[in-house]
Amino acid sequence: MIAAGLAACLAWWFVTNRQQPSKQTLKVPDGFEVERVAGPPLVDRPIVADFDEQGRLYVADSSGSNDKVEKQLAEKPHRIVRLEDTNGDGRFDKSVVFADRMMFPEGAMWYDGSLYVSAPPSIWRLTDTNGDGVADQREEWFEGKTLTNCANDLHGPYLGPDGWIYWCKGAFGEQTHAREGKPPLLTRASHIFRRKPGSAFAEPVMVGGMDNPVDVAFTPGGERILTATFLQHAEAGRHTIGYLGGKVGPDLTRVGQVRTERDLLEAIVYPSASFVRSYEPLVIATKSGDVHNGVVRQENDDEILLATGPRSEVRIAQEEIKEMRPGTVSVMPAGLEEQLSRQELTDLMAFLKGTRWGAQ
Repeated sequence: MIAAGLAACLAWWFVTNRQQPSKQTLKVPDGFEVERVAGPPLVDRPIVADFDEQGRLYVADSSGSNDKVEKQLAEKPHRIVRLEDTNGDGRFDKSVVFADRMMFPEGAMWYDGSLYVSAPPSIWRLTDTNGDGVADQREEWFEGKTLTNCANDLHGPYLGPDGWIYWCKGAFGEQTHAREGKPPLLTRASHIFRRKPGSAFAEPVMVGGMDNPVDVAFTPGGERILTATFLQHAEAGRHTIGYLGGKVGPDLTRVGQVRTERDLLEAIVYPSASFVRSYEPLVIATKSGDVHNGVVRQENDDEILLATGPRSEVRIAQEEIKEMRPGTVSVMPAGLEEQLSRQELTDLMAFLKGTRWGAQ
């Protein structure tokens, strides 16, 4: 996938700069060479690409349209072309339109005889059943149902070493995902999801603390590596571990030394069952009718600063307060166990039990 994407990018560079070769230079590390393998009229505006087992390259080719997303979704002006090297000289010399009338394609993956293409809001599985080079079967493998205007709705898919198919939801549009044996997952955040090829159920892998995740790669040991527009600084977190994190919740640096596994599991599954001293929630009702629930960060004669979430706080003037009472609902959201697999929950417990940052 990475090699295919690089090939597509380099092909596009050659296409757009072929008139000014003396003014443009590509620099690569020692031991690498750059060669042009395709260009017009075989392919016009390559975006992403992937190879099949026979070395044919499936390229997402943009029409160049910059129309609004609603118009592009209706007209689907983009395409997928299949490039082939018929004489074995290392350069593609044959092009077939594998699939026309596509929404703007942002990912391509060849897997098990089909090409999976992310064309927001959906991932399509395109299959050529008769060998003529044209996809005659189109299956909407995943339906996201959300579109923004930032081209960050959907990236991927990527095949993981675990056999699951991964993809990224970059935008903050609201989506609902069916899950096997669990209530549907309602999400408004950026996510990395995965799904077994033969399953209809998605599983969240990572959420929060990021915007527009794009690429997912894997180490030989199966660890996941991602790229994103930004990753939120750890200061925005709810808890502190060592010198990292936030102050909305209690310090977890040595929590594994003072709490049992039962205590930790209860705090994760039932965050409102009990509260650590100095982190009890407070409910403040104002004279204007607003009601706020959070943890007091600062208080003086003029105002109270209330942390209502990991990245949200509200300042309330003392003269505007109508009522204050102890809260019964934690600012830590309930249902975390519904978003984690059994293995992920086990890993989290092991991590918390093993936290000894700074311990001698």
